[in-house]
Amino acid sequence: LFLPVSICFFVMHDAFDYVPVVEKLPIQIESIATYGSTLLVGTRKGHLILYEVLDSEDFHSKSKVALKKTNKNFSTKPIVQLSVVEELNVILSLSDNIVSVHDLDTFGLRFRLHKTQGAIVFKADLKIHRPLGAPVPKYRLRLAVSVRRRIELFEWRDNSFQDLNLDLNLPDGAKAIAWCSNSLGVGFRKEYCIIKTQTGKLIELFPTGKNQDPLVSGLPEEKLALGKDEMTVIVNADGKPTQKHATMWSEPPLVMEYYHPYLIAILPSLVEIRSIEPKVLVQTIQLPHPKYLALGRSVFVASSNAIWRLVAKPLSLQIEQFMSSSQFELSLRLAEMIDDDDEKKFECLYDIQFKFALHLFTKHRFEESLRIFARLDTGPIEVIGLFPALLPKSHTKQYDYRVPVLAGAELEKGYLALIEYLMEKRNLQKKSTGNDSDVDLASYQRDLSEIIDTTLLKCYVEVKESLVGPLLKHPDNNCHLQESERTLIKAEKWSDLVLLYSSKREHAKALKLLIEKAHQKSGSLSGHTRTVEYLQNLGPDYLDLIFEYSKWILKAHQFDGLKIFTVRNEDPRSEVGPLPVEKVVKFLKEVNKEIAIKYLVGKLDFLTRVVTWFCSQEHVIHEWRYKTPDLHNELILLYLFEIQENRFVEDYREQLMSFLENSESYKAATLIRRFPPDFRHERALLSEN
Repeated sequence: LFLPVSICFFVMHDAFDYVPVVEKLPIQIESIATYGSTLLVGTRKGHLILYEVLDSEDFHSKSKVALKKTNKNFSTKPIVQLSVVEELNVILSLSDNIVSVHDLDTFGLRFRLHKTQGAIVFKADLKIHRPLGAPVPKYRLRLAVSVRRRIELFEWRDNSFQDLNLDLNLPDGAKAIAWCSNSLGVGFRKEYCIIKTQTGKLIELFPTGKNQDPLVSGLPEEKLALGKDEMTVIVNADGKPTQKHATMWSEPPLVMEYYHPYLIAILPSLVEIRSIEPKVLVQTIQLPHPKYLALGRSVFVASSNAIWRLVAKPLSLQIEQFMSSSQFELSLRLAEMIDDDDEKKFECLYDIQFKFALHLFTKHRFEESLRIFARLDTGPIEVIGLFPALLPKSHTKQYDYRVPVLAGAELEKGYLALIEYLMEKRNLQKKSTGNDSDVDLASYQRDLSEIIDTTLLKCYVEVKESLVGPLLKHPDNNCHLQESERTLIKAEKWSDLVLLYSSKREHAKALKLLIEKAHQKSGSLSGHTRTVEYLQNLGPDYLDLIFEYSKWILKAHQFDGLKIFTVRNEDPRSEVGPLPVEKVVKFLKEVNKEIAIKYLVGKLDFLTRVVTWFCSQEHVIHEWRYKTPDLHNELILLYLFEIQENRFVEDYREQLMSFLENSESYKAATLIRRFPPDFRHERALLSEN
């Protein structure tokens, strides 16, 4: 169910000052209870004594104690258990093996619960509910009493306890009980169990330990603390352990109660104070033969003839002590209890959590650390600053805390945690960025977005290479050009560097890099394909670049080079836009007139193969449906030039004749003067038009 080994930090602060209340009493104490500034003492002779205990000006001096009332006829037997329900003005007591109810003001007996004859122990549970708009709260008081081998259940109604008639039969007499929602934690002589009060179902848990009476104490959030030798095991209402490790004590406790946020236990010769989570030994107090414990506004500890009061030190002082020993979680629990105004409390909580996050970072608990920073909405620049190599020099600064030097696997863990943090910040940043009228704020947001994306890029390069490309391809990436450029060059991420240049419209840089790497024998950019693809995605605004960087491909790889000017327009979804055909034709003529013809006609290289392109239709004239006379004239004159140069005469002449017969857009009068007399058939067709 649990591990008996517990990691415990020995802090040893002074959470409480302890001062004597009464000493060397001539009577023998059997039980104590407290409410407000009042202390009730039950004695072996059945007397009930009421003290008023007030704070003194000096915590280290004896409390101001006044004996207010004594009732020597409260009982004829030892008062072995006391409980006060101040809200209902009653005292519950166990004496002579029966539970009685007395008036809190007069000590007068109201009634005895006769069905509890033979009682061993009882436990009351008060729930306070204030309905919306109700002038007074409503109280629900439940009482569980261990009687021989059963538990009797009662509920307070109309100034009396009503028997719920839910007798819970047990395998043995319960020696310790505590409420936990609608369950009871029950300790027998040898084992613990959970009992569901509504059904009577019994869930067996584990043994109580060696020669030890059971200890059961209720905790917040519907949990129970169960003692087993030197251990305390925390379970929920179903008996399931809620922590991997048990809380360990110096010796088996005799009594144990929860006083937020501490667990206080009486050991044979001292009082020990610990926190449950984190597991910290907070304080030990040496007292002679302590036996009884009562919790209220203050904590009272009693032996058989003396009583001491434990007074909690101011929260600010406790927090200061715990912070000095890096006990941040415990400091946070205490800070939550501060009654100061919201601003002071918020400042205190923020300061503790910020320092806690830094502490976790120094311990290489990166995910926990950055989750706290995210929750605190700590600025990304400050968080990135924990990784000095990631921030640009313009943003580096000296911090008030020592940043650990990370390397190897620890640095990788840190980067992975930072990526998660930055992605959350990035998403929030995108949502908050809008048409902000504040110019300074808008500028700050842009700068911050740039730092976040650039840092993400650096982290991806180190630990998640597959995400570099998607980040740079994203239309709203804000990576800083120079910082990102340096990072990618250092890592030799050439393909990603091309993506960076493209996203920043640094097309000349991208094309220069592509040409440089294209002539290498190996590598992701080797060859001309990537250059072709890049140029295909440039629109008419970059026509000069297209012409400049396509020349070498057109000369060395005519077919692929031509795709730069043709393939782009096949996809109607393309956002690149068509290139101005007249300018393209003029450029291609300067490079190679044959290429210009292929651009206009759409034929492949006829020297090596006969393959028609775009269903044998002329690329510009037919496929693009251009009717411009100048283009038709240009194609006819290109045919004429190539035929006169004796290049592919038969093929070109046949194509020329077909074009003259089918085209209706050329200007025959302009062209006929250019055709020599030996082009009789061509001239005849021109004359007809």
